Amino acid sequence: MNRMTSFSKIVSRSVCLLAACGSAAAAVDLGESDCVIEPHISVDLSTSVDGIVEEVLVDRGDIVRAGAVLVKLESGVERMAVEQARLRTDQMAEIELAEGRLVFARKKQQRTMQLYVDNAISEFTRDEVDLEVQTAILEVKRAIENRERALLDLERAREILKLRTILSPIDGVVVERLVAKGEAIGEQQTVLLKLVQIDPLNVELIVPSSEFGSIKIGTILTVRPGFPVEGTRSAEVIIIDPIIDASSGTFGVRAGLPNPNYEIPAGLTCTASIEADAAQPMTAVD
Repeated sequence: MNRMTSFSKIVSRSVCLLAACGSAAAAVDLGESDCVIEPHISVDLSTSVDGIVEEVLVDRGDIVRAGAVLVKLESGVERMAVEQARLRTDQMAEIELAEGRLVFARKKQQRTMQLYVDNAISEFTRDEVDLEVQTAILEVKRAIENRERALLDLERAREILKLRTILSPIDGVVVERLVAKGEAIGEQQTVLLKLVQIDPLNVELIVPSSEFGSIKIGTILTVRPGFPVEGTRSAEVIIIDPIIDASSGTFGVRAGLPNPNYEIPAGLTCTASIEADAAQPMTAVD
């Protein structure tokens, strides 16, 4: 059952509740309302770079953790660029050479200044030595700037290399694999994998407008998933839509349903009973 069909069913039942229950809908206890269990997050995983797929490390149904490597693109050129940039950062010899010239120029400046005081050399000669010191200072600065620029180039090369490895942004499950080894990734191939996060799950339900203001963030719902899941679970209201649908006289509510063992699949219909003032800690109900 797709989401649109599920929500149509929810809206229809909600309208029925409003028409049939009348003033009873204003009560805090709504009885059981229809709901749908959906993934907490759905991700169409893509990449911003072109290339050839070197390896796909996951398949449909695999559980992945945030930060796990999912797809690798060929990266030989990018690795060479990183190595070249790294070699350019090894410029300590250039800096040391420039600093050595500066030390020598300053010693020469001191001797020259003494000779100038003793009227042993001309003012022009003194100015020449002063210029040598200033030039040596600039050479040291240039050597340092060159190394800093090389470090930035290295960081840029490393960031470009990172783009060749696609990581999972979430803890979740692979629901669709759209690429294989050897395929070209470009404008025609934007989505590589589809992932969903199903811990927690979202419980989406439609509530009569008469209950607007009665249901609060943190309200506990007792959720009964449809077949094949048995028993009930507890979920906590996390979102209350601030807009009421005029045609149906309802508004949307979302609750978070813990699913640490992935025992509840997304896509199920369900029913939920709401006690607006419930504030007990959230626990599973057998």
